[in-house]
Amino acid sequence: MLRELVVQALPLAASLGSIGAFFFMANAYINDFGPAAVAAYGIGLRIEQLVLVPAMAINHAALALVANNVGAGLTDRVYASWRHCIVMSAVLLSVGGVLILVFGSTLMSWFTTDQTVVRYGVGYLMIEAFALPAYAFIHTNGGVLQGVKRPQAVMWVGMARSLVLPAIALPLMIEWAEFGINAVWWMILVLAWGSALALHWHTARVLRERCAAL
Repeated sequence: MLRELVVQALPLAASLGSIGAFFFMANAYINDFGPAAVAAYGIGLRIEQLVLVPAMAINHAALALVANNVGAGLTDRVYASWRHCIVMSAVLLSVGGVLILVFGSTLMSWFTTDQTVVRYGVGYLMIEAFALPAYAFIHTNGGVLQGVKRPQAVMWVGMARSLVLPAIALPLMIEWAEFGINAVWWMILVLAWGSALALHWHTARVLRERCAAL
């Protein structure tokens, strides 16, 4: 029992831990552009996290639905739960992205009157809005993999997205190539979609194997 608990919990804990480490790493490089940039990133993250709340709820629903249907041997419902949860999450986050694109400046102004902070924050939100649907795939597929007791990929993909690849890309972009701060935002977008596609492909393969064994 304890071993199963560790196997299930450790990958998610490692993935969440790597996300926390990424925030420190990103802040270290964003700090090169001044306190206003750091403040804008912090505000942008808070706005993004509010939009992500529905996706997190659907992630938990996907875990429970898939686990129950796998236990009952209902393969059709396993696939249906997976598809419906991804579609619902992607639609909600796409709507959230559109709202951010339209009201990004207004949202930033609720947190600060400093126009430099607002400008940096709007730049972050305008790019991050297109990354939001990717998180629907990341979170839902992560929940599904937990539901079938195969969560290891969540850890590996999460660590690659939040630790390994940024540790390579950030010094190259900021210190060597001397790109602007928007390069950091674009990196987050590219890594989000790359991780989403990789995790979705892996989840489809795992479900085929798992459902074939039921």
